[in-house]
Amino acid sequence: MRRATVATTSHLSIVTSSTLVQANNTGPSTDNSTTPPEFSNDSSTILTDPNHTAASPRNSDRPFNVTGARTGESSAPTASTTPFPTPVAIAATTFSQSRRLAYMLYATDSRAVCNALIMARNIRATGTPVTIPIVTLVASDVAPDVARQLMDPSSNFVVEVVAPWQQSRVHLSHEYANSLTKLRVFEERGYDKVIYLDSDAWVQRNLDHLFHLGDAILWAPHAYYISQQYAFGSTLLVFSPSNDVVAALAAALETPPRPNYFDMDVLNDLFRLDCGYLPNHYVVLSYTLNDDVTWSFKTKEDRMASTYVYHYSPWLGVGKPWQTPRSILNDKDQAYEPLYYDLYARYWQQEDTLCASWLK
Repeated sequence: MRRATVATTSHLSIVTSSTLVQANNTGPSTDNSTTPPEFSNDSSTILTDPNHTAASPRNSDRPFNVTGARTGESSAPTASTTPFPTPVAIAATTFSQSRRLAYMLYATDSRAVCNALIMARNIRATGTPVTIPIVTLVASDVAPDVARQLMDPSSNFVVEVVAPWQQSRVHLSHEYANSLTKLRVFEERGYDKVIYLDSDAWVQRNLDHLFHLGDAILWAPHAYYISQQYAFGSTLLVFSPSNDVVAALAAALETPPRPNYFDMDVLNDLFRLDCGYLPNHYVVLSYTLNDDVTWSFKTKEDRMASTYVYHYSPWLGVGKPWQTPRSILNDKDQAYEPLYYDLYARYWQQEDTLCASWLK
């Protein structure tokens, strides 16, 4: 069993947790600023009002409302003229001066470091004040010169080196062998509330308001792409760090029920009936852009305008941006939503700007 303790920093010169706590004690101030399967046929949503979050299902009598079903991969939705996906900044949210808040990311290799750097820049671009640190947990086997790319004191980008957390029944060559390292975000590091994001995603709207969510073991978006009624995705998580939660996760992972048992699986097995659910549009898989489902919005365009995060997800031969040839931009399927391709173009633009000089 891998001990669920907070890993100490090693060979990399970084800002430590204790330093962060001391520096952040004054609190942020107001500033103007289940691994997803292929599409299933379930499009359950939780709320009739798309602008509000859902209560924990265990404590709510509100039923799920099935408001739309997948139209089928063979259908050709009408292309729209969606604006280019520049992150949308909002007016600053006022936070308690005594609460210590942070965004968290994680990286286990050079590509993930590049993704985390892109994500961190995009979070700031949406208006998150620099008083809220963006902390990336970097696996200790990542080269120090690579990890340093994420360190930027002027932007309050912080690196913490952690031990990799590997699934015992998965070969080290597996794509997700180190994905359990994500679960270290639950370790106590001096923060009262954390918003965690997967880095292989694009933030379209500011998420700072999620720091105001009430008590729950965690908050996460409903996994509309899974047939189970109660299931959440782990691309976006909001929680108060707890070593007790880490211990529970470690105990559950000591004897995984199946070989391919990763972060989303164990989190759902433990907390699907205790968590708070966010509506579908908080995290939308990128290929859903080519689907006409509206959920509880009036139109597809309304749904797209309200989406907070797009998660890059393989679909019909198009993979993650770094797995996909850029030539797809020269041979676009006119039946696809323009924003689908724009998300890839924006990633590649950021990759060239932020990572080209050091990414191998």
